[in-house]
Amino acid sequence: MSTTPGLSFLTQFPFGYLRRVPLPGIDVALGVTTHQLAEAVRLAIVGAARGRRSSARIAKALEVVVNGAWRSAYPDSIHSAEVAQHAARGAMHAADETELSEGQLARQAVLGVVRGMRQPGVDPRDVLRGVGQGIVQGASETEADVTQAVGAALKAAVQEATQADMSGEEAAVHLARGAMEAAMSLGPAEAAEVEASLPEEVAEKAVAMTGDEGADCRRASDEATGAE
Repeated sequence: MSTTPGLSFLTQFPFGYLRRVPLPGIDVALGVTTHQLAEAVRLAIVGAARGRRSSARIAKALEVVVNGAWRSAYPDSIHSAEVAQHAARGAMHAADETELSEGQLARQAVLGVVRGMRQPGVDPRDVLRGVGQGIVQGASETEADVTQAVGAALKAAVQEATQADMSGEEAAVHLARGAMEAAMSLGPAEAAEVEASLPEEVAEKAVAMTGDEGADCRRASDEATGAE
């Protein structure tokens, strides 16, 4: 890729690089390409953030990369949540090379990924869930403030809801579900922290959608709080 900042280099992005490699097992192949996708997203944000800062410019850069990658490497909607997850995760990893806060990165991740994956047959609910997972995962990996990131992501999800033919609350719940799932994989304390940052009604619905895992994690969190 060109090192020139801005969107121009994205028109020449070699999306063939992201195509699945002939490795045994679809899980292995997806693991390779999702890692590449996350890195492509990170580089796109870093390039777009240089020079004159513009939120619209950064979101557009992310949208272009995600859209091109999806068309070239992931035409099957069954992988939409995973693609959204790793794109959002890559966005959060841009923190070390930009002056953008975790909240700003999370917002751009939602806008760019949701718009980039607005394709026939792709369920926006799966995309929002994947974005929620990626934001929490990426924020945790970069030691960012997870609750700040989730809060900003929820606002962006509500903003994009009408374009996805759903209510703002529904969009928030699906993103919160993904955020809770990722937080639960980190541990009860992290799950409790993310749940506490969500609006009460959104949190209740998101936890309910996680099923038994959410109930178990909530009990563990309550026990830990009681012990303290």
